[in-house]
Amino acid sequence: MGHEVALAGNGAQAVEVAAQFGPDVVILDLGMPLLDGLAAARALRRLPNGAGMLLVALTGWGQPQHREMTQDAGFDMHLVSQTDLSRSAAFHPVNDAALTYTPLRHCDAV
Repeated sequence: MGHEVALAGNGAQAVEVAAQFGPDVVILDLGMPLLDGLAAARALRRLPNGAGMLLVALTGWGQPQHREMTQDAGFDMHLVSQTDLSRSAAFHPVNDAALTYTPLRHCDAV
């Protein structure tokens, strides 16, 4: 069992690739060029298969207002990336502080 992966260099390209590729899961940064992750998520949701995609925000933006923004844009999950390498799981035992997961709404298919 394997997975097929497609990459995009910016938000606009992410929407184009997703329209052709039809992914089950899309992981987006919020601060992408040309079309930010919030606008890209809204555009992805408008695609014919957009309602069935699992949209994941992977970002350094972790304040409560950022989580509200991603929820409003249609993301299913908001993951805050680790930016301080001295505290990352690569240098310390795995712990809950290394990655923050906040489910925004229920999703049966992953």
